[in-house]
Amino acid sequence: MGFFSDTPNKLLLTEFDPMHIGAIAFFTICIALIIAFKNIILNAKYEKLLRYSITFLAIAFEMSFHIWTALTQDATFLKDFLPLDLCAISLYLCIALMLTKSKWVFKLVYFYSLGAMVSLLVPDLGGYGVDHFRYYHYFYVHGFIMLTSMYFVFVHNYKIVLKDLIRATVLLIFIAGFVMAVDFVVGANYMFLMHKPHVSSPLDLFGPWPEYVYALVFITIAVFIVAYLPWIFVNLRKKPKSLDAEDNKKMAA
Repeated sequence: MGFFSDTPNKLLLTEFDPMHIGAIAFFTICIALIIAFKNIILNAKYEKLLRYSITFLAIAFEMSFHIWTALTQDATFLKDFLPLDLCAISLYLCIALMLTKSKWVFKLVYFYSLGAMVSLLVPDLGGYGVDHFRYYHYFYVHGFIMLTSMYFVFVHNYKIVLKDLIRATVLLIFIAGFVMAVDFVVGANYMFLMHKPHVSSPLDLFGPWPEYVYALVFITIAVFIVAYLPWIFVNLRKKPKSLDAEDNKKMAA
């Protein structure tokens, strides 16, 4: 037994126990602080250092996790280490976004990071609690994905439009098709496209494979649409201001 042991220690995490709620509360507070102090963060001298620091910590956690998995778990490269889960894809996109501030990457991160939110609410963690490394890796990495999305929405004021929803959805469908082909060839279960998670999840409400895969596609598209809805009102509110600015320029000319 130990902090890096191959099995959970004495403290076993279950859904919405104090350890789980504590992790959710921590990142909820972090997001609230980002919103409350967004202008101060944006204009801070060390804003770039802040982004880089939390990003390199996420990289360190992920690298450590792969080393731990290779040393302690019955894992193979093709089945366990390819970055083909939605959260893994989102993580690497978030790292790129934090380091480059790319608006194109943000438009994918905004939608794909919703998978991390589900993972925070329904942790597929195998019972590892606060006395184990895996607990901190899992919640930090998934929390980092959520924080990155909110950071660029509120601090850097990045926007989403309808075509971003369409592009993110179409691209994810192509990615899922590729991942399913990989799953079939190597016998993996990336994106849970071959079988359901080992913990309770919304997919339990639907039938066996492949019925639940169709439901997964439907739910993902529905969630993307819901995530886009606030931007309809944001963009409509911004448009009249933009038109007023153009009219003022014409009058001045």
